[in-house]
Amino acid sequence: LITELSEDRLRHDLDHASAEMMELIDSGEDPRLVLQAYLPTFRELNVKAGENSGLFMRDGYSYLKQEYLTTRDSGGVTGIPFPWEPLNKATGGMHSEQFILVYGRPKNMKTWTALHIATHAYLCNYRVYCFSKEMRREDMLRRCASMISGVDYSGVKGGDLPEEEENKYFDVLDGLSDWEDDFEFRGDRRKPALYFDSDKGRRQASTVDDLMARAEKFEPDLVLVDGLYLMRDGRSKSRSADWKNITHISQDLKGMAQYLECPVLGTTQANRANAKAPSDSLDDLSFADSLGMDADLAMRVFKGANPTSRCKYAIALTFPGVREADLNPFLINANP
Repeated sequence: LITELSEDRLRHDLDHASAEMMELIDSGEDPRLVLQAYLPTFRELNVKAGENSGLFMRDGYSYLKQEYLTTRDSGGVTGIPFPWEPLNKATGGMHSEQFILVYGRPKNMKTWTALHIATHAYLCNYRVYCFSKEMRREDMLRRCASMISGVDYSGVKGGDLPEEEENKYFDVLDGLSDWEDDFEFRGDRRKPALYFDSDKGRRQASTVDDLMARAEKFEPDLVLVDGLYLMRDGRSKSRSADWKNITHISQDLKGMAQYLECPVLGTTQANRANAKAPSDSLDDLSFADSLGMDADLAMRVFKGANPTSRCKYAIALTFPGVREADLNPFLINANP
């Protein structure tokens, strides 16, 4: 109501000032003198119309107290949690309007890592929208089904799971609908969901605006954009790995996170710099420096032999770009 009244008042004052100016001009007054005389009026109206979105230090007590108590009571995780405790402890999880990057060399399981983050968020009762430029929807669905049920992915893909794991696989997946519906029965307005989308079958590659329109209907808590460097630049209308196009895509994804008020998790390529050795530099991030500048958190994945022998592979996660946190690299067990 306040906004509507303010807009009506501004509209009235502008109409009144414009009518007075036109009367003076029609009566033969010099237009330049009329404009000069009314500039202070328009400046004053512009000041009144400006949004007061700042925050005074003296007014920070209530906000800072509530923030601190919320952080304390949640064990430090105030955003959507990552699957790994060291990352949650350092960042507090994924927060609204953040742009998060997972990058690595080809076949280093960056998409696996990103989907694992998405699946974990879903199991923590969040709504997750997964979009891929590189994978079919069905492939993402199968991978996440393996993660959720905790059965071997190669067995799922080959259709040769042991009977016990086969039963577990189907029982877990069959129960997901009832689990989601329970949220509605309890009166929760939003139930968790994991939704898969891709460009496969579309006539042309999606822009960030295309993706944002589809995601907005879903009302996500988290958006995953796999292979962001393959998207079409909505400004130049072209699709290429040109640094200008990637810069636009990076800026638009950050803008999407702000518009949807949710974190956006993107995957992209690393160049050959430090291809085999963990690094704390963003110099090996391909295509455009803007990716590193726009990202609130950039993590690089390295796949290699598992030193613990718990499974065949391990992924080393390094964090060359992190805002307001100090993170050491760590290993996660990864057996695709």
